[in-house]
Amino acid sequence: MFASERFLSRIGRFRKTNRSDPVDRQIAMIRGAFVDLNRHLPEGVVEEVLDCFAGDLADGPEESAFDRCRKLADVMDVLHLQYDVDNDPITPREWGEIGAVVSDNADDLDLEFITYVMKLAVDHGAV
Repeated sequence: MFASERFLSRIGRFRKTNRSDPVDRQIAMIRGAFVDLNRHLPEGVVEEVLDCFAGDLADGPEESAFDRCRKLADVMDVLHLQYDVDNDPITPREWGEIGAVVSDNADDLDLEFITYVMKLAVDHGAV
């Protein structure tokens, strides 16, 4: 099972019981799930990557932040070395931000992880 599927499954459970909660509470739940499912990485790295996409969660026409998690699910796959390169919703600017976080925290990360993410960032036109 892909990490994105586990993440979206958890978000689906939140959506069923917490859809009418204030958006800031929904975002806190999303952030908690994202951090929890990325425990294999240093928490600071996960938080920094998450912050790159926080605006996507807060802004949108939908009433529920849970409806705006698709891109975050794709980022989850990047962090688990499972990214689907054929379905690439991450923009070059976002790839640049992810690459910068990985580069800034390289001393705390596995070389295989760094290589994987940086190759994706370059291949997808990180700016």
